[in-house]
Amino acid sequence: MTQWLCARRLAAGLSAVCLWSTPGANAADQYLFDVLKNKTYLSSWNTLIASQPDAPDWLKAYGKTKNGPATPAEPVTAGGKTYEVGMVCKTHACGGNRFFVTFVDRGRKAYGLLLQGEQRSFYGSPEPDVSEALKKAAN
Repeated sequence: MTQWLCARRLAAGLSAVCLWSTPGANAADQYLFDVLKNKTYLSSWNTLIASQPDAPDWLKAYGKTKNGPATPAEPVTAGGKTYEVGMVCKTHACGGNRFFVTFVDRGRKAYGLLLQGEQRSFYGSPEPDVSEALKKAAN
């Protein structure tokens, strides 16, 4: 959803989660490395990752290098809201090392779900709707 459309929906009182949008681009066409070029999103990413002392090194490095296998953002509906969820994984070990992330409040807050083997770890203490969206994206 473009920023203009998102702003119109909010002004009309309609539910909208404004994520990943840059003028002229569809959210589903954007990769995490593109989104992190925006300083607001990058700051939220850095805060999220720094809040996890046990975050893996590859994930810590991603915010700096923006280098790693990623997929375009996908819309996921949970709790009546649509969240754009992106995914990045560890290079050469993607299957057991994936991180799903969504941004809310126009990029001011990020939430994530790290999958390492059979372990699941939520980042950012997401509310139930957000954690549901992240889990849906991971399945």
